[in-house]
Amino acid sequence: MPPGDVRAFAKRDDVTEFRKVRIHVCDALELLVTSELENNAMRATSEVAATAVILVIILALAPVVFLLIHRMTLTIQNYALGLSKKTKELRREKKRSDTLLYQMLPKSVALQLKLSKKVC
Repeated sequence: MPPGDVRAFAKRDDVTEFRKVRIHVCDALELLVTSELENNAMRATSEVAATAVILVIILALAPVVFLLIHRMTLTIQNYALGLSKKTKELRREKKRSDTLLYQMLPKSVALQLKLSKKVC
């Protein structure tokens, strides 16, 4: 074989070897990318599922929370209304007792008693 033919043969072998290596690298890269994409897809699916579960729980509990808040608000309003009524009753009774006190004692003595002073 003439020397030029040997070089051409060597170049052909290099190109063939290069193609084999390139195909092997491409296959390995494809496997790596595919694997990474599958892992990312699985992770994303898990995250979406977890988010969906949390959303369902929140949506299920929201009416209960709103109902409890509504009941607490009603309880507070009823308590405030009852407190207001009791305050009015106490004022009315105080006025009544003051009137009775002023009817029974002289006004100066009644005022001294109301101020918790000694009456002489």
